[in-house]
This record gives sequence, structure tokens and C-alpha cells, in this order.
Amino acid sequence: MSTLLKTDSGSGMSKEFTSSVPNLVSENFNDCITSLKVIGEPWVAYEHTNFQGSQYVYEEGEYATLDRNNAFSSLEKVTDDLTNPQITLYEHTNYRGRSLVFTTETNLCYGNFNDVASSHKVQRGAWVLYEHINRSGAQLVARASRDMPEYGWFNDRVSHLRPLKTSDFQLLQAQGCPSFHPRTRLTLPSRRHGRCGGKGFPGLEWRRSWTKRAAWCR
Repeated sequence: MSTLLKTDSGSGMSKEFTSSVPNLVSENFNDCITSLKVIGEPWVAYEHTNFQGSQYVYEEGEYATLDRNNAFSSLEKVTDDLTNPQITLYEHTNYRGRSLVFTTETNLCYGNFNDVASSHKVQRGAWVLYEHINRSGAQLVARASRDMPEYGWFNDRVSHLRPLKTSDFQLLQAQGCPSFHPRTRLTLPSRRHGRCGGKGFPGLEWRRSWTKRAAWCR
């Protein structure tokens, strides 16, 4: 699968990436993102370089406003298989105490596990854990390859969780139609004034491009 990350400074310059970006400073695009558009797999924006600090998840779609403006220093592409998601939350650190298994989005305030979880294991997919109900507050991304035995500052704060959605390309694969590869794009226009010198291109055109490999899916 070909995944493309495209960034625009708003001053006529753009950058494209095919993998995660651990340091936007080296790309001259640090702390200046104010809107974005994602086509394809989800991306995680981080407050600091090397995928550290506060996390913000963006799935396929257009975001004219962001959770935080001018605050991202690294970007990570989510490459996990997002089909049939499952996560286990544990009451205590190191996967101890009571546990609950989830396969769908859940508002924990309606049960007895709200503000209780202190660790987790992801069996399948990728999940977003939220500090507050209705997908609000601080976020913690949970992935199958990264079990977390201790939450630290996020301990006893999880009130809502949901699995990340499957992209159009993964849906095609699940339907037995791997004939096309999408070029996943993420556009990051920056502010009009300041270090990055621009806000973005009004009317910037977006379109999904598919690379034909064999035959049209019927």
C-alpha cells in the first residue's frame, strides 16, 4: 500500500511523506499546523518530537479546525489492521485487578469502570482512550503492538474509548478487492503569519488517487 503524507505551508511550498515524521523541525513545519485533511489511514499528531507528549488522532476526513493550533511536532501514520478490534482494560497497573474486554465504542460512565483503568492490552486494532465522555479531553492511543502496563498521569482517567475506523482501502481488501492502492494524503496548512509564513491554500483541491494493479473491482 502506498501512503502519502502531503503538507502545505500556505506560501506555495509543500512536502510529501510516505511514512511517519518523528521531527517536524527537520522538515521546517514545526508548531505551525492549523488545519488538515486525511485521505486513507488515520494519523496521530504529537505535541513533541519523536512521538511524545499529548496525542491527537485524525481519521479520514477534513478538519478546518484542530484540537490545538500551532502545536504539533511529530506525526505518526497508523498502520495497524483495524478490522475486528478488541481491547482489554485492567483496573490496576501491570494488567492486574478487574478487567473488561471491549470490541465497540463505549461510554464508561454508564458502568462501573469509569475512571478506573490503569493498564491495557490491545488484542486487535487501534483504539483511542479519552479522559472524558463523548470523545473529549486528553487522548491516549492504544495499539496492538504496544501494550501499556502503566498509564502514569492518565491513570484512573479513562471515561470513553473507541476503535479507529477502517479506511476505504482496508474495506476494499476485506471485500476481496486488493486491485487498487490508495495514496493516503494528509494536508497540513499552516497559519498565515508567523514562522511558517502561511495559512494554507484556499480552495486547495483534494482527490484520492488509485494505482491500478490488476483489474477493476466488480
